[in-house]
Amino acid sequence: MKIPKHIINKLIKIDKNAQESKNLAYEIEQWLEGKGIDTERFRQEQLSVLELAEYGELSSNVHEITSMFLENIHEIQGD
Repeated sequence: MKIPKHIINKLIKIDKNAQESKNLAYEIEQWLEGKGIDTERFRQEQLSVLELAEYGELSSNVHEITSMFLENIHEIQGD
């Protein structure tokens, strides 16, 4: 079977995007940890805004994202 070049290019793009997503998530986790937030707990408490972003299910509304992120942080800090 011959695999078209555009299919291979799409696989490469998926891999590149996954690597970029992983790096961005790491940067966000480092920022959270710098604020004293346990990122493992942050992910375990509920489906966090970070996880929604990683799954590609996050709203594009900046105010909604900010609100959800703050809510996630307050839930963790409130315990």
